Amino acid sequence: MTLAQLPTAKSTIQNVPVGIVNQDQGPIGKSLTNKAMHNKTKADHADHPMFKWYEYKTIKAANHALSFNGNYATVIIPKDLSQSVQTVGQTGQKSTVKIVINQGRNHTLATNVSSVLTSLLNKVGTSIGTGVLAKMAALNLSVPASKAEAIATFAFIMLFLAKRITKKIYWANKLWIFTMSLIPVAAAWVDRYIAYPGPEIFYLLVFIAWSLAYFYLSYAIVNQLKQDGDLKAYQKITGMFIYRFIRSYWFILSVIVTLIGIYIYPPIGLALGLIELIVNGIKTNADSDNLQK
Repeated sequence: MTLAQLPTAKSTIQNVPVGIVNQDQGPIGKSLTNKAMHNKTKADHADHPMFKWYEYKTIKAANHALSFNGNYATVIIPKDLSQSVQTVGQTGQKSTVKIVINQGRNHTLATNVSSVLTSLLNKVGTSIGTGVLAKMAALNLSVPASKAEAIATFAFIMLFLAKRITKKIYWANKLWIFTMSLIPVAAAWVDRYIAYPGPEIFYLLVFIAWSLAYFYLSYAIVNQLKQDGDLKAYQKITGMFIYRFIRSYWFILSVIVTLIGIYIYPPIGLALGLIELIVNGIKTNADSDNLQK
């Protein structure tokens, strides 16, 4: 989200060679590898996909390609990823995907590759998590803590404070992801015409849509928690700063101030948006990453 606030360089990534090593033979590792390698995301006005993927059986082979064959990055999926997803509720330990970047070849492009790869893997991970949620929502199943925490490896963590993933929560999450997908589009337009108010206003509208979709998702979850009688989780979400901020008059005031600022000096829209994100990040609950509380 912070990177989306600073569109300082035009995206020119095309057919950039990237390696991937899947050490995990479980379903999660295989799915992540398959979805990443078959992703055909293209840069603005580009005819070819951003990445040209090469799969390696060992990290040693991938490192050799990184050093001598011109690869810009290597994605390493750990061997215990699938198992970690299934047992994180008992062990409290999470296994993470690693991205190794070849900074020495072209620092600027390598930095862009790192950013886009991170975004891509997050998108793929969310897709995997959403697919699991879809099946649960269709069956209206209760979500045991172990399963909820497993899915949390790939999806928005707040979802799994809920006892049940209802269809309403599922579609609210889909809406939130859709609004999030519009941010790079708005940021790219601002990048090209940063001195004009039109793109900045569109960016602001996307940001508002994202915020409201986030609030709607939160609202759907807290309502379900209240029905299920889980007041502890209910209070945890309703007590979050961003939840209280979006539903307050301060959010409306910040939108009005930003809109006025855009007409005075268009780039101020990005600056104010960045400040708002930083404040929300600082105000995040200290235990927001702890599913046990």
